[in-house]
Amino acid sequence: VGRRMSVSATAAAGDVSAGRPHLTPDLAAETGFAAERAIYMAGFRSRLNLPLRVNEKVVGALNLVWMHAQGYIGMNMALLGQVAAAIALALEKSRLFDETRRRDAILESLTFASEQLLMPGDLGEVLPGVLAQLGRAVAVSRAYIFQNHTSAEGALLHSARYEWVASDDLRVTRGDDWVNIPYEAAGFARWKEMLAAGRPFHGLVREFPAVEREVLARRRVRSLAVVP
Repeated sequence: VGRRMSVSATAAAGDVSAGRPHLTPDLAAETGFAAERAIYMAGFRSRLNLPLRVNEKVVGALNLVWMHAQGYIGMNMALLGQVAAAIALALEKSRLFDETRRRDAILESLTFASEQLLMPGDLGEVLPGVLAQLGRAVAVSRAYIFQNHTSAEGALLHSARYEWVASDDLRVTRGDDWVNIPYEAAGFARWKEMLAAGRPFHGLVREFPAVEREVLARRRVRSLAVVP
């Protein structure tokens, strides 16, 4: 329960992804797949996978397992199909509700930011609250506002001026903060080009170039979104 596993790690991947049920009559014969091996080691012998489909979109799978081989009885398919359809619809409604709730929270944070930034006052007092509102709305671990500036030698640098963290244990260690970071020398030339062109970017850190991964890994960053 709660374990994440790649779809490709199961023998049912092809059928379920295509919206077809998949029966594994004897898990002992399918231990070459991680999912089947884990279920077999837990004492189960057969499994039925039913796709959870909304229209043409597969949103998940209903997995039924038996303690003995050949546990599935064909006459149950119609009833099980109805159960799978009801579960799929419930999951999709829950997903849409979550998306709407998150979008509303982001809109509220934008309204809050607009109100705060239009009022007279010290940015140092206003922006941390704006970051906190936005960070909670999008459920991030950290939120930063960086500012560009130029070194005495003329190199373009960027420094974190404002920061919000979801909890104190997520703060970077002292001496490893984002201050006076040269884009070029630090390996962020790609960021410099995209931001200068006004292009936001996002992604998983493991898919970034090696030099960027090394810097971000020290700060325990696994995914990020950057907006100019």
